[in-house]
Amino acid sequence: MSRHRDVRNLDYDEGVSQLVVAINKLDTVDWSEERMKEVRHSLRQFLKGVGYKDIDVTYVPCSGLSGENLVKRTPGEPLSAWYSGPTLLEAIDIQIDTQADNVAFAGDHITLTISGVDPAALHIGDFLCDPTSPIPLATKVQARIVVFNIVVPLIKGAQLDFHYQSVTEPATIRKLVSQLHKTTGQTLKSRPRALPKNSAGMVELEFSRPLCLELFRDFREMGRFMLRTGGTTIAAGLVTKTSPEHIPYPSHYAFMDRNRRQSYRALVSW
Repeated sequence: MSRHRDVRNLDYDEGVSQLVVAINKLDTVDWSEERMKEVRHSLRQFLKGVGYKDIDVTYVPCSGLSGENLVKRTPGEPLSAWYSGPTLLEAIDIQIDTQADNVAFAGDHITLTISGVDPAALHIGDFLCDPTSPIPLATKVQARIVVFNIVVPLIKGAQLDFHYQSVTEPATIRKLVSQLHKTTGQTLKSRPRALPKNSAGMVELEFSRPLCLELFRDFREMGRFMLRTGGTTIAAGLVTKTSPEHIPYPSHYAFMDRNRRQSYRALVSW
C-alpha cells in the first residue's frame, strides 16, 4: 500500500486530475455488489486523502480473465443486475473528430498544420508559442522531487537523464537543498548529504543547454518531469524555481522574426 500511495500522490502532483479504477477479478466473488462497495469505499478514503474528489474518479468492475465489462457487458450476467455504468473501454476512450476547426482549447487533442516553416527544421520535442511571449529558457532549476525505490541514494554531482514532454536531456544535481516530509512538505533536513530511497527533497538541477521550462504552479505540463538513469525511472519532480538570469534565444531563431513580419503567428523553439 505504501508503494501505491507514493504512485497516487505522484499522479496527483503530476497533474493527473481524473482516474479510472478497474476493480478486477470481481467474478471470483460471483460479481458481489457488496464486495464492490467495500473496495470502492476503501479506495475512496485513500484517494480523498491524496486530493481526488469523488467526481474525478470512475470505478469499473471487470474481469481480465473472462473479458466481462472490458469492452462490452454480457446481458443476463449477474453484473448487469446491479451495474449500469460504463465498460472499461468506454470509461477511458477518447473520441477524435476529423473535422477542421479554427480554434482549439486546453485539453483538446489536435493535428496542427504549420505554414511558413521548413518542415526539416522541426523535430520531436519542439515547442510552439506566441512570438510576443516566448517560453522561458533555463539552464538551472530548483525542483521538488519524490525519490522512488532506488538502490543508490541521490547525491550532489549525480548525472541523470531529465525527461519532460517528448524531450530527454542530460542533467546534473548541483545542490541538495533540503530533505522534505513526503506528506506535509516540511523541511526535515537542510543540505543533506544524500536523498535515500522513498524520500522527498528539494534539489537544484543544471542542464548542458537552455531548456523551455515553466514553473509547475504556472503551467503544469511544462513544469513536471521524470529523472532516469540506466533506463530506470528513479524520481519525479515539479519545477518550483528557474534560473533568474535572462537567456536570449540563440541566433538561429532569426528566421522566426522574418516569419513574424510575414504574419506567421507561431514560434518554434528547440
